[in-house]
Amino acid sequence: LCLGNDHRGRAPQHPLVQLEEDFVEFLSRGMAANLPLEQAFKYIDKNNDGKISWREFRSALVALGFDCTDAQACDLMRLIKSKFSGAGSARPSSIVDIEKDWLDYHDLQLYWDRKRAGAEHGKAPKPK
Repeated sequence: LCLGNDHRGRAPQHPLVQLEEDFVEFLSRGMAANLPLEQAFKYIDKNNDGKISWREFRSALVALGFDCTDAQACDLMRLIKSKFSGAGSARPSSIVDIEKDWLDYHDLQLYWDRKRAGAEHGKAPKPK
C-alpha cells in the first residue's frame, strides 16, 4: 500500500481507496492470467469452509504483498460485501465487532462482476 505518491504518479489517496484499487488490480491480473475467480477465493479461504473471515482475508492480503492494518482489511472486506450487494455496512469498522464479518464466493463474484461492468463503461457502477 503506497501512502505517498503511488507508482502511477497520482496524489495520495485514502488508504482504503488505494487498498481497494490494488485488490481490484490483483483480481484483474489473475483473470488476465486465466486464474478463475473461484481459485482466488479458494486461495484466500484457508480453512475451506466456503467463507472468508477477516483474518483469512488479512492474511491473504499480507501474503500477496499488500500493506494494510487489521482495520483496513476488515473495512475492505465489508466494502466488497456491501458496496454492490446491499448487505452489511460500508462504515469503518472497529476490531471489536469484526468477528462476525465474512465473505462468501457469491459476495466476491457479485463485487467483481459489478467492478468489471463499471470498468467496461468507463465509470464505477452505482450500488443497488
